[in-house]
Amino acid sequence: PAMTKPPVGDIGVGIWSTAWWPFLRSVREGLLSSASDEGGDSPGDDETTMADAVRRQKNRQSYQILLQDLDACGSYVKDVGYRTPNGGWLVKSELNASPFGIMDLLGSSEDVGDSAKKLDGEDPALLFVREKDLLSCLRNAIKIEQRLGMVKYHSGVRVDGIENVDGDLGSLALRTTANASEDTSDESETDPSLSPQYHLIIAADGLYSSSRSRFAGHHSIHATGPGIEAARSRNTLEYQWEHSEGQREATQVEDREYIVFRGNAPKLESNEEDGSGSFQTWGEERSMRFAAVPFRHETEDLEHDDDATINSSHYSQTQSFISKKQDEEVWFATIYDPAFVDAFKSTAEAPDAIEQKKLLLEAFGSWHRPVKTLIESTPAEKIMHEVAVAHRYNAPPVFDVARIMEFEMWQGWMEAKEGVRKSSIPDMRTDERIKGRGPILAFVGDSFMTVDPVLAQGFTIAMEGGGSIADSIERILVHPGATSSSCPIYDPKLLREELLQRHHSRERRLLQLLRSTELVQLLAQPHGYIGSFLATCVVRPMVKLCPEVVKRRVFDFVIRYSLGLPGGVGGVSSRKR
Repeated sequence: PAMTKPPVGDIGVGIWSTAWWPFLRSVREGLLSSASDEGGDSPGDDETTMADAVRRQKNRQSYQILLQDLDACGSYVKDVGYRTPNGGWLVKSELNASPFGIMDLLGSSEDVGDSAKKLDGEDPALLFVREKDLLSCLRNAIKIEQRLGMVKYHSGVRVDGIENVDGDLGSLALRTTANASEDTSDESETDPSLSPQYHLIIAADGLYSSSRSRFAGHHSIHATGPGIEAARSRNTLEYQWEHSEGQREATQVEDREYIVFRGNAPKLESNEEDGSGSFQTWGEERSMRFAAVPFRHETEDLEHDDDATINSSHYSQTQSFISKKQDEEVWFATIYDPAFVDAFKSTAEAPDAIEQKKLLLEAFGSWHRPVKTLIESTPAEKIMHEVAVAHRYNAPPVFDVARIMEFEMWQGWMEAKEGVRKSSIPDMRTDERIKGRGPILAFVGDSFMTVDPVLAQGFTIAMEGGGSIADSIERILVHPGATSSSCPIYDPKLLREELLQRHHSRERRLLQLLRSTELVQLLAQPHGYIGSFLATCVVRPMVKLCPEVVKRRVFDFVIRYSLGLPGGVGGVSSRKR
């Protein structure tokens, strides 16, 4: 990747409450199921259905600990608004800083069903947490499930591809990474090994996902070129696959043409801040934007549980977190400047940390308080920077992995035949094809689609995607035809239909985010003379003239719409653009 980025650490990231609602709702369903069992409303052991068995397992200890740790590690944003570089306010609003959470659900003296209704009508909340702490909380939850024997956690390996395809099953080719072991002289440690066979493979391997670039986009509307010119017969493999520049277009990474800087400044003194709380300031040229969020920790930690084993499972109780727990000001800035962009994209070294900080101060130093103070008080070596990139299109689930693998084999055979490269690939005219369609490949997180960071929803989209995958798997195991059985009934066709329906739903939610992102970026990061003129001389003066009550309602509407919540317009197309 064309970026210079330090390892994951103390940089603050935002997560909207829609990211953890699936976990909270799962705990709620488990509690309701337990309450029903205690009330004598559940069927006897002989009548236990698959649906009953699943509901009883939904109140998971790992979910409870994850939600409690996120609350303890993060800080909720309350006062928000948009400003101009001279300090004037375009709009002010407030977010929900006291959302209904796991402690409300577990500690409520009310009936679980009644107290949980508060979640259904909840306004979205924004939690800021250090990126390292967020990932540590998630890993901790996974390890809890591993100790229960529910999952297997692999470390120090990467996925090289899909092999051993047979019917609807396939294995992952896992390769040990060089840093997984100090002894790399043994070649067997770097040779790929095969995992067990799976019906469903979920790719969560990030922005530059090898699974995405290899398997996604073949059926995209952008992959409808002439295909292989040599194809003449409809029965040939090369005719059946439209593999052209369009597939690369559908999976490529797009340069957003600005640089993002992030930092954590020490907590401001009272004489340095202007009482604004959180703010985002819209620049007037060069895609300039600056935002800051106070990162405050509660003074009280989680209450110590009587069960020491349970309490020790909390990441927020570890010394690793407690030793770095302090109040800070999280900020980020964006700018497009040829001097910045060319330096960061080139193979040569980017400007050193001190020079970089100096350039930032020259660009933002004349802006309103406390922008200059935040940049000055952040150590130069702690300021992270990266070229803003995103995917142009999302990646739908892939239902024909075997056909894509066959096409790749055919390409290799053709290249070998034409003398382009030596190859031991079998003759695709005479050898048998792969039997079956292969496993289903679904994408979540950045591999599904890396979005522009304007509205701080990257991690939110990823966690929502994980929750929706779990719901889809549950639905196909607990469908009406399975409710009379206590054993799961797997139907590949049913799973494909469910995941396709899920994708359309996720795509509609994604489209609302992308529309909102384009709107905010157009207003907040004007680029070029015309864009700057319209933003500063037409749009913003009109915004200032609007009544506050109207501006607040529009602001709240855009936030809810971007999160895919009710209150937006209807009739959203299932296509991204």
